Amino acid sequence: MNFFKIIGFVFVITFCNSAYAETGAACTRAGGAIIANALSPSSDGAAIVTDIDGATGSSCKEIPDFYKLQFYKFGLCTANPFTTGTGSTQDFSSCSWLLNSATAVEHIITYSSTGSLATNSEIATGTYNHLVMVLQNRLSQKHTETFNTTIVGRTGSGTTCWTIASTSAFGGADTITGETLISPNPGASNRATLGIDCGSTANPDYTTEIYEAFGEGASFDADIEEDARIIEAFGKQVAMHVAAANPASLGEADLSQEMIEREKSILTEQARESGKPEQVIEKMIQGRMKKFLAEVTLLGQSFVVNPHLTVGEAAQECGVEINGFVRLEVGEGLEKKQEDFAAEVAAQLKG
Repeated sequence: MNFFKIIGFVFVITFCNSAYAETGAACTRAGGAIIANALSPSSDGAAIVTDIDGATGSSCKEIPDFYKLQFYKFGLCTANPFTTGTGSTQDFSSCSWLLNSATAVEHIITYSSTGSLATNSEIATGTYNHLVMVLQNRLSQKHTETFNTTIVGRTGSGTTCWTIASTSAFGGADTITGETLISPNPGASNRATLGIDCGSTANPDYTTEIYEAFGEGASFDADIEEDARIIEAFGKQVAMHVAAANPASLGEADLSQEMIEREKSILTEQARESGKPEQVIEKMIQGRMKKFLAEVTLLGQSFVVNPHLTVGEAAQECGVEINGFVRLEVGEGLEKKQEDFAAEVAAQLKG
């Protein structure tokens, strides 16, 4: 089984025929459908599509509806575990994992939305220099697309086409092509190898690329270390903020109901003392409660490093998610000796 370390990637699905000539941008559309140029038998196959920049070619770029990855490990390491050797023989002794699985965890990425990777552990407190992911050497994608003309698929034809269950080796280009080849009329010999089918009702499945190498031998260590430094620096800034601002909870949902009700009661009493109409009082309470919640929750507080942002907004800009915090105060939890100085003086006078 092959494994790869990566820090981030974006792949695109391409639509092309056998005369490969990729354009550099997204496909031109009309009414939401990709425009596929009609070809005569003597026409140039490289002119099948036109991208949004006006370039003509045999393929243009679109992002699949779904990606599917298999994660084995995801975590932080103090030393680079990929210095020598390959795959599972690497030295992970300096690593602390959010995910560590011998059987792999399936993760599906949906285009235009975010999703959380399922984890089974926690990162130990410490300083780390490397962000590490270990994946299975397969990238699967599922996609459905519509065209302005009838397209021939593996078994059917129509203006709607979709990926079907297939597996191919990655060809080494910057984009994924593999068997996902289309043409208005690919011919019987080519049709049997198509990784798509077409018709009136879509039934998409995952088409999978298998990688024998990733990044063509390029090292991602510089990116990994830079990201680790950014995350570490931001973590220190948040720790400073927590120490200074003493938030009561991470977010509104974590705040105790007792504290919320107590504050609301105080604000209601203060608002009623104003003598204003009930509907005005209600808006006053809502506004003051909103301000109160922002002031006592970590994610809602103005970030001490940059007061123009909340802590939550700063975390989003940094590309991290804050799941919790613990604030320790010097002397907290120690039992303090209670002294009655008047009784002590009286005892001393009695001799």
